[in-house]
Amino acid sequence: MFSFLLLWTLCNTPQTMDQVDTSLARDSIFINGSCWDIATGIDLKVQVTALVDGKKWNAGESNGNGIFDLAIPADASGLIFESRGYRTVSTPIHMLGESKNKERFKIGMTMIALDSQQIVSPYKPEMKEMDTAVNSGRAAQTHFEVRDAYMKKLLTAKICLTFVKSGQTYCLNTDTASAPMVSFIGELDNVDLTVTSDGFDSYQGNLKRDPGRKGDLVYQIKLLKNIGPVLALTLNAPDSLNVEYLITDKYSSRTHLPFAKGKPWTDIMLKNVNLGQHVLKAVLAGSKDVLQEENFTVMPGLNFRAIQVDSPLPKSDNTVVSVGNHTSNWSADKVVLYFDQSSYALRTKTKLTLDSVSGFLTKMPDWKVQITGHTDNVGKHALNVSLSEYRARVVVNYLRQNGVHSQQINFNWKGPDSPVAVNSDERNKMKNRRVELQVWRD
Repeated sequence: MFSFLLLWTLCNTPQTMDQVDTSLARDSIFINGSCWDIATGIDLKVQVTALVDGKKWNAGESNGNGIFDLAIPADASGLIFESRGYRTVSTPIHMLGESKNKERFKIGMTMIALDSQQIVSPYKPEMKEMDTAVNSGRAAQTHFEVRDAYMKKLLTAKICLTFVKSGQTYCLNTDTASAPMVSFIGELDNVDLTVTSDGFDSYQGNLKRDPGRKGDLVYQIKLLKNIGPVLALTLNAPDSLNVEYLITDKYSSRTHLPFAKGKPWTDIMLKNVNLGQHVLKAVLAGSKDVLQEENFTVMPGLNFRAIQVDSPLPKSDNTVVSVGNHTSNWSADKVVLYFDQSSYALRTKTKLTLDSVSGFLTKMPDWKVQITGHTDNVGKHALNVSLSEYRARVVVNYLRQNGVHSQQINFNWKGPDSPVAVNSDERNKMKNRRVELQVWRD
């Protein structure tokens, strides 16, 4: 199961890139969200830059509340987030599959203050035997502990100390039960420090010589957890459809994330997604009917994927039949076209079916078509009658524009009065939001 809290891998910002020409006309997507301080949760004012063809594109900045809503080129390869006093966040981005121009995605980024990963000022350990090191003549010792910058937990880590004067390097491993000790003979020399821990960003810093130091001291080092690939989804489906979405690995039977379509799930962001191939299925809630299935490959960085789900089309739309010498991708007996709730707009798949019908009718002038508009029973009867008329007329106009002669077309409408299924649930209502085409030979 994925978590909705997003942490992010920190990278160095490219320093030698030119500015891209922002006057170029490009397809764009929109990113909406915020960057917040990992320690406090406060949204930050950030500058956002997109990387396009190896050049920088100034996308804009967040508002006074720390919220950004910015257009970026759809062919951008990376994003950079900058805020004064914070480490720069840079990440590659990938558009998975085709996305419509001006598609919107919600994202969230965490940032860490420049001094948050620095070594905490040394403090004296509470153990009494260490406090007496100077008085006993024992050499003072320096101790280290490594913690998760966000959760504050002790980490298993590797600490390597390189002494600047001698160039010698000593490495030691911590554990989560105690901070290991390293002893320096005499005064502490200047030391370059490298700290690594599995699943966390490494830290590189240094310790400065402190001639006035007395007794044992402990240094605390904070590491920021690095996060795997992130998947940002925008989910589009008719309001009348109650859709469940399931995401699985291509090579795993385990369902990573089941969730239902609704306002909170229109735009979502998932972290720690496994690299590689995934399958997303849109299923009609309460049934096993798969409305749509998408395959995509998750890559390192931020992955964007737009999913468009339509109401199911009838089987007759996909039936290939032959009449005379003409082959059509529809049933010669009856064609049923489905519509979204309260809509008379033709779907893309519906237009493809009508293209086949019009192609047949233009080549067969002795054939005619009867067009009848219908609706479900939701709403006022008079409005549904008008809607069924609009649905019938939009089909008539489409056929005429494709060259079908007016004398070949008859049409009428019946509103909600001729349902093919009882309007008891959404699954049946979808069947009633339709236009029927009956084709016959004169």
